[in-house]
Amino acid sequence: PDNFHYDSDKKVNLNIRILDGNDAPLAGVRINIMDKSPDEGGTVFYTGGTNNNGYLTGETKLPCNMDHAILHTGFAGVMEDAVAEISGNSLNCLIGGSNPQAVSVDNNRGYISKENLYTGNTVSKITAVPTIKTFGTWGLTGLPNYLYTPSDVIPAALTTRINATLPDKQKVMTLNPSFLTSTSYPNIILTQRADVFVTFFHEGSTAKNTLAFYAYNKNNPPANVAAIPSIKVVFPNMSYQGSGGALVAGKKVKIGNFGADTVIAFVLLTSSFNSPNVTNGTAQFYSNEVLNPEGSATLKRHNVALWDVVEKKMVIGFEETLRTATKCDHDFNDAMVIVSTNPAVSINTANYATTKNNTDSDGDGVLDALDEFPLNAALAYTSSYPSADPSVYGHLAFEDLWPARGDYDMNDLIVGYRFQEFKSASNKVVQIVGKFFVNAAGGSYKHGFGFQLPVSQSLISSVTGSNIKESYISLNAKGLENGQSKSVVIVFDNSHKTINQPIGFFVNTQAGAPLMKGDSITVTVNFSVPQTSAALGLPPYNPFIMSNMRRGYEIHLADMPPTDKVDASLFNTLQDSTNIASGRYYKTNNNIPWAVNIPNAYGTVLEKNKIIDAYLNFPKWAQSGGVSYSDWYENKPGYRNSTMIFGR
Repeated sequence: PDNFHYDSDKKVNLNIRILDGNDAPLAGVRINIMDKSPDEGGTVFYTGGTNNNGYLTGETKLPCNMDHAILHTGFAGVMEDAVAEISGNSLNCLIGGSNPQAVSVDNNRGYISKENLYTGNTVSKITAVPTIKTFGTWGLTGLPNYLYTPSDVIPAALTTRINATLPDKQKVMTLNPSFLTSTSYPNIILTQRADVFVTFFHEGSTAKNTLAFYAYNKNNPPANVAAIPSIKVVFPNMSYQGSGGALVAGKKVKIGNFGADTVIAFVLLTSSFNSPNVTNGTAQFYSNEVLNPEGSATLKRHNVALWDVVEKKMVIGFEETLRTATKCDHDFNDAMVIVSTNPAVSINTANYATTKNNTDSDGDGVLDALDEFPLNAALAYTSSYPSADPSVYGHLAFEDLWPARGDYDMNDLIVGYRFQEFKSASNKVVQIVGKFFVNAAGGSYKHGFGFQLPVSQSLISSVTGSNIKESYISLNAKGLENGQSKSVVIVFDNSHKTINQPIGFFVNTQAGAPLMKGDSITVTVNFSVPQTSAALGLPPYNPFIMSNMRRGYEIHLADMPPTDKVDASLFNTLQDSTNIASGRYYKTNNNIPWAVNIPNAYGTVLEKNKIIDAYLNFPKWAQSGGVSYSDWYENKPGYRNSTMIFGR
């Protein structure tokens, strides 16, 4: 189709909002946009944070075949892995609120009946479980019919303090080792008679866990599980609404009225909710650590208890995994509740750890624990293209005979690349770091390579790292190319001086040729005024080659405009059918391009073969206008003729 731009990925407009359980916006929540959840080995395509109104807006590129994305937050008080539908070129999602509509990847998770937690561990399972009692009934999702009303309003400042204290995926014994010592008590000790309330705050789990409690006199702690006559269920299913359960932060249960010197202790039954029943689960972890199965005294603790001085409430966080297991992350935020009393100060707080203040060292509005640059107010997040995986590079494949069509092997120059955008707390780009290498060069021509950013040079303070060896390129004091109205970054001006050519062969394009590796070139672009993604465009921006070191012979991706230095007299000669008025560039009359972007690994087509013969679904992709086989470049069965691929 005439309007097909040969894009293997698509621009997606983002409109994401995060609210707490009281419908108040949550600011500074870091969001990773992924194809699958982290537990499933998902790839991160974009990272950004919410503003003071709880919104993350902007643009990113995602694979064309993605019809939904996973929004991973890792922020306590918020669903972790929400599923967001991609409709056309828009991703809209509201996470949280008093009546959540978003669902997580775990919403349809089932009951885990197998005792697989202990597989591969030398720890023996404690089989005894106290009698399970209840306060009343609950629905099929485990939402108690005995909830206390009204629900708690959890202040945003408390939510922030909890996240500063127990950040996701950070080991407590490394970050806050004192939380797990004998001087930090894990249970609640009452100093006077009081009503005790337990409020749901967060789950960071893929399991349907149950939280229960038991009580005893402080002078008579249970020596073993058999000494606990019964446990009483507080929350049958510690799962968010939309994530396999029906809880929202703030839902509350009154567990009773207890006298002075009473200890309130908790037990987490893991994977225990099998609707509508509470079972013994795959394991039971007690706040009396002596009852837990780990042999090492340093690993028996499964919860932390943190006194919040401001709110005068206790935050309880559980680790749900056997702590000797390799998959245990030791972050103690898998199941979190807030314990309060009436009278308010009825807990002996002398021997408890406390929540941390809202540590934001650089004052940019993003917690240190969530800030990739906690001591730099200008920076907060990074986003990488093609993905956050540093081993993944995209590839730009060029034909070099423009305006003549060429042989269409698309191997005359192949440049590997990855871009990293360094962004502020408001998600504006402060710096771009690009890494490049020549992957293949199937010809004798020597090429220059660069990319154009659609912004004024006045908005850029410096460009460093360009590999300039010849005299046909002129850079100004900022490191940008002279004579351009926009910002043109030259990465290298002679491809042959970035990779060695083996004797008797082209570079990595002929059978029997040795594999050659090109030099790695790192180019850094610093902005004097941070830029939005809408103003800057999206990686790989507007890349191009200068064929055979002829400055005016620019070759760009399909329908991408040239720089000011192109030789415009070459348009509409030979096979080129550029129409500047309609925005059509660098395609033949048959809509064949001179360059394609592959946002992943790419096998070079061998000399004297066409890309349409080596990549069997490339023609179907092009003829469908990108609707079918947008993954045409992948190494899947039936996708390639491997005899036509270098190195296979």
